[in-house]
Amino acid sequence: MWPIYRSITINSTERGVLLRDGQVARVLLPGRHRLPAAGPRTELRTFDVSRPLDKEDWVRALEARDPALCAQHFEIVRPSDQEVGIVRLDSKVKYVVEPNGDIALWKGFRDIAVEYLDVSEAPKLERNALNAMATVSPRFITRTTVASGYEGLVYVDGDLLERLKPGVHAYWSAVREVNLVALDLRRQATEVTAQEILTQDRVSIRVTLTAFWQITDPVKAGEAKDLNEQIYRHIQFAIRDAVANRTLDELLNARGEIDTELTKAVQSMGAFADFGVEIASVGLKDVILPGEMREILNRVVEAEKQAQANLIRRREETSATRSLLNTARLMENNPLLLRMKELETLEKLTEKVGRLDVSTSAPGHGLDGLLSNLVRISDKSVES
Repeated sequence: MWPIYRSITINSTERGVLLRDGQVARVLLPGRHRLPAAGPRTELRTFDVSRPLDKEDWVRALEARDPALCAQHFEIVRPSDQEVGIVRLDSKVKYVVEPNGDIALWKGFRDIAVEYLDVSEAPKLERNALNAMATVSPRFITRTTVASGYEGLVYVDGDLLERLKPGVHAYWSAVREVNLVALDLRRQATEVTAQEILTQDRVSIRVTLTAFWQITDPVKAGEAKDLNEQIYRHIQFAIRDAVANRTLDELLNARGEIDTELTKAVQSMGAFADFGVEIASVGLKDVILPGEMREILNRVVEAEKQAQANLIRRREETSATRSLLNTARLMENNPLLLRMKELETLEKLTEKVGRLDVSTSAPGHGLDGLLSNLVRISDKSVES
């Protein structure tokens, strides 16, 4: 009986592998091939040559059984546990193979170059290398950007490696754990809000204050756990001591002194030096009173202002009376001044009268009589 054959075509971007009893019998290059019909012991596989083979058992078996055939068709990339494998296809970085990785690349399709790099000490990547590999190996590289006004710290397996200036920095983290921390060296503000405290006269108040601080030792600041929270808590302790030793009136009337005292108290605390932080100033922002106490204080302030208004009004009245008395004494000793005052009074009266008839036909009438009657009427009104 004649054997049964079949015809297959391998495309230019493919390779065919004929397996017999689980082992590689032939590697088929692009073109048309005439093969015996596949049986239960024969298997034909096709592979895309643009994709690497990752830890394929049959490739390892071929490498062990027929190294020459394996080397003819495959480039094996197998870094040690301290290395990464950098694969370049046509001079461009295409893959980064992890430590203890195992991939096989098809030869004959593109120019292949492999570089093994020892990353056991978490070496730093230069900017050109980072630009070439950042897009293909982000999980093996730890990077950060240190902005202007910041300083960076590099920790490898928990130990400080170096301090970084502003710029882009990256380290290999395929073997060791790398942490990059950027610390703001500019002056910062921390607001301590709604802290309830008892004053010396047992009044419960809530105060809000603001502290301005700056990192002076980035290494100590980087080692501090929850730096902002630590600063917040220590300032809380300082404000409790400052408020608890004062009455409510002292607190409201001496805020400038309290700010100075708070600043000195906080600056003298050794904890901030341990954190690598310098406190520039601390100041009260708001003092919030309970509802009942606020109403009482409002009434006190209202009473004080009312008393001040009454005092000012009485002073003005006394000054006006004194002025009238001085005028009366001048007119008493100066008939001409009295006459001028009479004429001024008459002028004011005539401004409010539409018409005034003065008769001179009888004694006691006329302008002199009118003025005399006005003075007499005024005297009667005073007597009554």
